[in-house]
Amino acid sequence: MTTKDFPNIVSSFRFFMMPAGIYLALNGKNELFFITLISMQLTDFLDGFLARKLDAQSELGSKLDILGDSCSYLTGAVGLFVFLPDSLNGFSLLLISLFSLSYLLRFLVSKSILNIWVYSVNHVTGKITFYCQSVLILSMYLSWDITHWILYVALISGLTESFYYIISVLDEKQRRGGIESGHSCL
Repeated sequence: MTTKDFPNIVSSFRFFMMPAGIYLALNGKNELFFITLISMQLTDFLDGFLARKLDAQSELGSKLDILGDSCSYLTGAVGLFVFLPDSLNGFSLLLISLFSLSYLLRFLVSKSILNIWVYSVNHVTGKITFYCQSVLILSMYLSWDITHWILYVALISGLTESFYYIISVLDEKQRRGGIESGHSCL
């Protein structure tokens, strides 16, 4: 193992924390659940930071980060349903469904259209989404009255990031003049 493996190890942390977080939520362990969710969120920041600082960005790391993000989103969604069911109305459930679908679609599109795994193309929208999700976690824990509005902002930010991502992949396809195989990133 080398220092270049550290970002992938940090990303993998979320895979192991997801079952623990869901277990804690389903058993009403509010404080431990939020500590777990915050830990997952911190590793989301840390893995990318380490990858850039150690010059260890890779296709595997990108995939692990995406899968880790999915683990965090699922854990957070379970927490919303368990601890804040009143903040979930039809509109927020629609946004959660659209966000989940767009997140899946963006990676299916990049793999099927370009036959490559595309790294994040817009770091600004990714960071906005990350910070919105972090504020959402804090608002859930502190039971703020505006949690449902923060949920909307976080979900719309995620949808915007996914939309931008898909458009960028389609633009890259057009730039390349069609489908091309390989293992590069945008």
